[in-house]
Amino acid sequence: MQARLQEIAPEERTRGQTNALSSIDRNIARYVAQQAAAETPEAPANSISTSA
Repeated sequence: MQARLQEIAPEERTRGQTNALSSIDRNIARYVAQQAAAETPEAPANSISTSA
């Protein structure tokens, strides 16, 4: 759907098409960010130091 909306010249898109394309772009960006965060292992919140 994103590709179809992008094929329409910006001056020919309706307001609804422009809003839909913006929403799709935001959702894809959020998905990519979430996937990147999921691939990065997080350090434990309560790490125990064994050095004295």
